[in-house]
Amino acid sequence: MQIRAINPNAKIVELSGGSDRSLVNCLGRVVEEFSPSDATEEKIMYAAVH
Repeated sequence: MQIRAINPNAKIVELSGGSDRSLVNCLGRVVEEFSPSDATEEKIMYAAVH
């Protein structure tokens, strides 16, 4: 299992490419989980702000 934290200055697509899954945190809580095939920049950013 590989765990990555997304730096706000990094490109989301570049970071999510090598991961088993992408977790989106908002206010310290996991609000969404994406598989590599479902993780798009738009979906990740939408989850982060809604």
